[in-house]
Amino acid sequence: MHEVGSWADGKLKMDPKEVVWKKGSRVFPSSVCSLPCGIGEVKYMQQPREFLADEFTCQDCGIGNWPHENKTGCYALSSATTAGPVLTSVNYAIPVWQGRAVPTATTGDHRRPPATTSDKEILQQVETSGD
Repeated sequence: MHEVGSWADGKLKMDPKEVVWKKGSRVFPSSVCSLPCGIGEVKYMQQPREFLADEFTCQDCGIGNWPHENKTGCYALSSATTAGPVLTSVNYAIPVWQGRAVPTATTGDHRRPPATTSDKEILQQVETSGD
């Protein structure tokens, strides 16, 4: 052990070049806690539509907006970008509507869905089979 500094008159005098750190290194280690956040980083997990207002605060960009690549602000999405999901949901809604309309049309004047006209025992077999 060798002396790297001294304490005198309430003051620490130290020669950092004499300090030997982990694995014999003489390079002063950096503290991870003192490093600033990088692009898109914050002290907690941010959501995809949020930007960094400051190092500790995420803010939502709002509907129709998306954060810039560096997460410092937001930009408005183009109408071409936002129109895609709307058309996709319409494409799914049409078959659902057809799936409800066809059984109604096939029952016609009976005013009951086909399942209520089935034998009770058959329904119980279907329910217990798990299919």
